[in-house]
Amino acid sequence: MVKSILMIKLGAAGDVLRTTCILQGLKEQHPDAGITWITKPFSKPLLAYNSLISQVVAVQDISQLGSFDLVINLDEDELACKFASKLRSGAEFKGFYWDEGVKFTEGAEPWFMMSALGPEPQNDVLKKENKKTYQEHMLDIVGLKPEKSETLYYMTEDDEQLTEEFREKIGPGYVIGFNTGAGSRWPLKRLSIEKTVKLAEHLSKDAKIVLFGGPEETERNKKIIGQAKCDIIDAGTDNTLRQFAAKLSAVDLLITSDTLALHIRIALKKRIVAFFGPTSAAEVELYGLGEKVHADVECYCCYKKDPIAQPSCADAITVEMILKAVERVRNV
Repeated sequence: MVKSILMIKLGAAGDVLRTTCILQGLKEQHPDAGITWITKPFSKPLLAYNSLISQVVAVQDISQLGSFDLVINLDEDELACKFASKLRSGAEFKGFYWDEGVKFTEGAEPWFMMSALGPEPQNDVLKKENKKTYQEHMLDIVGLKPEKSETLYYMTEDDEQLTEEFREKIGPGYVIGFNTGAGSRWPLKRLSIEKTVKLAEHLSKDAKIVLFGGPEETERNKKIIGQAKCDIIDAGTDNTLRQFAAKLSAVDLLITSDTLALHIRIALKKRIVAFFGPTSAAEVELYGLGEKVHADVECYCCYKKDPIAQPSCADAITVEMILKAVERVRNV
């Protein structure tokens, strides 16, 4: 009888959030079990107020943890795997662990083989050929077939109040948000400033435009607003994670790359147009909330920081492709 479950997910914040897809299945299979989740401090607010999680523990505080009946680690990196090996003693275990290298349990091999740690160059080929979503892969690793496997994020009354206040600030009419962030690791995820400006100018003809981003996009967003020949509302780049999510909830449709904003919008069950360059569109489950856009070029799904072909995965995405997707999503 499983009474206590330990979940380890330390990776990028967006990956942490979309891994909540396994929680409903875990509760279906082990209704009386408490779930403890280990993650990095930055991602803790994304898991807050989730009634399916008993406690969220920052990775540096694992010394306070006791024993568990089931331990799950869905990160392949060395740090997480070493934590998993340390904490799995005496427990049922699923996922990735460390034994003179990264090892994995049954069900995890397909994900590992197409990861950065998988055998090259087959890993890149498998990644591009993959048709399963991230959620399907994670559920396979844990051995779950739940009725629901949603990305989960819970808004508080204060969050909802901020959403309402921001929407009132924007004013009446249809509102389209544009998230320009992608993090420093994946510069090819971004559209160019020039294309972003053109999109804003086209879409502003019958919608209000709101620009989103994080601290790394502060100067970029200033340039976009300065160059655009239309009104753009700045959502700010110094929001906390929960402020960022609350403001994202205020727009009718969000245009974004494969980044944290995308996974927050999915969890909020809000309309999306998502564009993909170096990362896999197939892995992202939109739950019927919108459309995916990517160009049919060699560089698509290359998982490179620099283009491997011309046009690159970012350059090949045109303004027209995104405009057509926006029109279709708006008309649903």
